[in-house]
Amino acid sequence: MVQKKIKRYKPKKRFKTNVIKTIRRKNFLIFISFMAFAAFTFFIINTKTPILSKKIKNLSVFSNTIQKILINSDSLKVKREAMFLFSKYLGKEFDKRIEDEIKETLKNNFPYVSDIKTNFNFVLSKLNINIETEKAIAYLTPINKYLLESGRFSEKSENDDFITIECNECIIDKKNLKIINKFRETKEFPLPDCKIIIEKQTFNLVCGNIVIEWGDEKYFENKLEKLKYVIEDARNKFGDYFKIDLKFFSNGKIIVSKIKANESK
Repeated sequence: MVQKKIKRYKPKKRFKTNVIKTIRRKNFLIFISFMAFAAFTFFIINTKTPILSKKIKNLSVFSNTIQKILINSDSLKVKREAMFLFSKYLGKEFDKRIEDEIKETLKNNFPYVSDIKTNFNFVLSKLNINIETEKAIAYLTPINKYLLESGRFSEKSENDDFITIECNECIIDKKNLKIINKFRETKEFPLPDCKIIIEKQTFNLVCGNIVIEWGDEKYFENKLEKLKYVIEDARNKFGDYFKIDLKFFSNGKIIVSKIKANESK
């Protein structure tokens, strides 16, 4: 018996077809519209017409036009007056000139201002002004100036809780500044009628006919306490006119000496 040969099926080779992607009409129109809008915006911004240019800048996300002013200060008086002074800058473009004007205005109107920081937020179009002040610790006669915490002199004062000092060609060094601060904080004197007189660098208390040369800033409370007893003993010994020298208090010494009537003035 003759067997028939079975032919195996071989699939025909198929050629790959190249797929050509086409841009949909809708997407193409969106792209063309976007490009046209971008070109129009660029033209408007760069136009030489001042009115249109100004309007576009004001509508921009990043603008240097001052639309809001925020003032922070440790002094309520400075904060209120500064808001009035700087309201004129609303609607103006912030630049170095305005920044310098603000600082100069603050220094002229409030000489007790110690620090000024300005910051402009271009996103919010907001100008932030931070102002720090320092208090007056003494009023100096006869030069009629206020002594600030830092040792600077000022024509004005923000506070009124200072002490009065007679300043005769006085030099306010660090030592004297610390002593003045102590008297200003405590308001405590050895006698009710004491006044402070600084002759050059020498710090004296003149209490009626009694002169007290204070010495350095150390042992402030101890000196006040000790003076109560020393003054009483000195009166019994010298009468009404005497001087107490505390320059050597740190070494455990207090020098008391009799003076003439005109020396206590």
